[in-house]
Amino acid sequence: MILITYQKNWIKSQEIINSKKKLRFLKTHHSMCKVNGHVFTNYQNSLGAIYIVRDPRNVVTSVLNYYGLKDYNEAQKFIFNENMFLEEKKDNEHNNRIVFTLVSSWSNNYNSWKNFKKNLLLLRYEDLLSNPIREFNKVRKFLFELTKFEIDEKKFITAVKENSFEKLKNTENKYGFDGWVESKKRKKNFIMR
Repeated sequence: MILITYQKNWIKSQEIINSKKKLRFLKTHHSMCKVNGHVFTNYQNSLGAIYIVRDPRNVVTSVLNYYGLKDYNEAQKFIFNENMFLEEKKDNEHNNRIVFTLVSSWSNNYNSWKNFKKNLLLLRYEDLLSNPIREFNKVRKFLFELTKFEIDEKKFITAVKENSFEKLKNTENKYGFDGWVESKKRKKNFIMR
């Protein structure tokens, strides 16, 4: 399996990123796993984690649409696959590289991060939809407690409203979405409620 060499660089890569002594936010779908004795991250390299958990019944629909799978059975197999890893090509002006993400199954992924004992904020995706101000206030408070990072109240409210799912959906309708998996045809939008 390709991860045999890949996981050896997890911590080393994070140490390089952290050597710049800047606060960075990294988004991942990776499970908080250990492969051949190598952990995905550790407490020395991660100040904390914000985990957004989504009802697995909705994840099935999201996976079905995003990956262009043939039916719900295939999508269900995807989220139950404990060995699921994603390969994503990243192109930018400096280099072309492939990033591997060991997602594992929905339950393994969720439980792996739920057991991250240092500064974990657990949010429900459905709560972000129903009450974004309340939920993002939790994020705001969490960040302040960890970093003393303050967000002006007016700017905070504006940011939440300007990045609502409805506004993102309208932007996608107007400009498209370039994050689709390569070579998959989509009939639906990515931003869905």
